[in-house]
Amino acid sequence: MTTTWIGIAQLTFTAILLVRMVIVGFFQPVGRVFSWAMFTRGSYITFEFTGYDSAGRRHVVDALDLTPSHGPAVTVRRLERMAAYLEQTYTQVSGEGTIMNVAGTRPIRIEDGHVVL
Repeated sequence: MTTTWIGIAQLTFTAILLVRMVIVGFFQPVGRVFSWAMFTRGSYITFEFTGYDSAGRRHVVDALDLTPSHGPAVTVRRLERMAAYLEQTYTQVSGEGTIMNVAGTRPIRIEDGHVVL
């Protein structure tokens, strides 16, 4: 009899967990517990920074070179943080690239440390 109740409790817990995952996966924004990345609005950013050192030499840095291999997502906010990081090394930092998503392809650039779409 006890085994039956344990089995029922396990099935009930599993069903509640599955319902919760479906609700969060389809109806709540990303960042919540059990949200599914495959239901997010995907976008792809290609971006290169150009910086000049104190001697005036030009250095080109790809945004993907500054991202960790385990989390290569590049967002607008992350691009601004990358620009701020590069400004600590280079005297002048600019950048340009493209952002591609369901709305189409748009140019994106850095001006005065801020992303301009």
